[in-house]
Amino acid sequence: MKRRVFLLKTAVAASVASSLELFFPSTATGTSSQRSSRIFHQISGPTRPKRKEIRSADYLRRAKADKYLTKSPAFAESKLTPAVRVSPMSLEKRLKRNLVPPHGFCSFTPGRTTSEGITSGNGEMNIELMGDPYSEQILFHHENLLMPWKRPFEAPKVADIFPQVRQMVLNGKYREAVDIAFKEMEKGPIKVNTWPHRTIPAFLMHLDFPKTAAVSDYLRTVNFETGEANVYWNDEHGDWLRQTFTSRPDNVVVQLLTAPGEQSVNVRITLQSAGRGMRLGGNNSSKSDVHQDNNTERLIYKCRLDPSTDNSGYAGVSRVVRSGGSARMEDGALVIENASSVMLLTRIEWFADYSGENVDSLRLALEEITPDYQELLEMAYQQGTLAKPFSTMPAGP
Repeated sequence: MKRRVFLLKTAVAASVASSLELFFPSTATGTSSQRSSRIFHQISGPTRPKRKEIRSADYLRRAKADKYLTKSPAFAESKLTPAVRVSPMSLEKRLKRNLVPPHGFCSFTPGRTTSEGITSGNGEMNIELMGDPYSEQILFHHENLLMPWKRPFEAPKVADIFPQVRQMVLNGKYREAVDIAFKEMEKGPIKVNTWPHRTIPAFLMHLDFPKTAAVSDYLRTVNFETGEANVYWNDEHGDWLRQTFTSRPDNVVVQLLTAPGEQSVNVRITLQSAGRGMRLGGNNSSKSDVHQDNNTERLIYKCRLDPSTDNSGYAGVSRVVRSGGSARMEDGALVIENASSVMLLTRIEWFADYSGENVDSLRLALEEITPDYQELLEMAYQQGTLAKPFSTMPAGP
């Protein structure tokens, strides 16, 4: 019986039974309550007996093992660290710890590629963050990073073949008409199927941490009001939190690496080419000219987009602010050990005329930023939205 029908019938029955009590006083053969109970039974119908289980034990066993049945969410293993099993944070814990922003997004599995990453940006720069607990990958972008075209742009001179092409189309010789048009267009400086300006990512940042056998209570979130992207997880060392946001007023990507309790931050940081979109379209195979200049205090990724075309290029500088511990360079990677916290401040700039002076100016500008995560986040929030006060944001674990 449908819920609505049941409620309607029982309400009517109860009303009738209570009304009949006024007309049938208590007698020797039964009380008015007993009579009203019999009347209610006649109106509402008999109670259905409990259904007997007729399905076999073998059927129930097979049904429970059906691979298409809905199961509790679980991420069997990380793509980058396949030996580590990752299980999600339960809904009860997410609510209890108040980790999901009121205006935002959450996911209880890490991304398997950067395209599945969570995003934070300020319009000019943006990142895609996978959220892997131990092998994080962050893809950095800048709006001006386009592969340049060779100049001058000159349209192919094909007007004189239009009458011939038109007549071939009218005669049904479609393929021949296209072939003639393409051959004539190839004589010009811009070839057939020339790609438009191809956008490219700036670089890929790797953060590699010491691993454990299993991860529990995993969650990643994005706060739409602040652009903050957080990654939470638990392992045998405690509850971890990795925080990232992109500031509009300071034009910088801020990353904060911390450890729980008495633990410390141990991380290996590298920058590398994103491995895609670094070639020009068509048959042009010229490559970008990439160099790195790294030390324990900053990582610099320098790129001239296509020296054979022009002198445009860009640089990405990541300032490293370490609290305690030690740092060293090892095979081009920055290795930090036993730090209480590590903050990374990253800014990318594009230059129409690339030079070393441009890169130095960018590096010096980053050094002027006060490395206070909460202060930078609050300023980004206040200047980036007219919503609720900063104090209403959900706290960390």
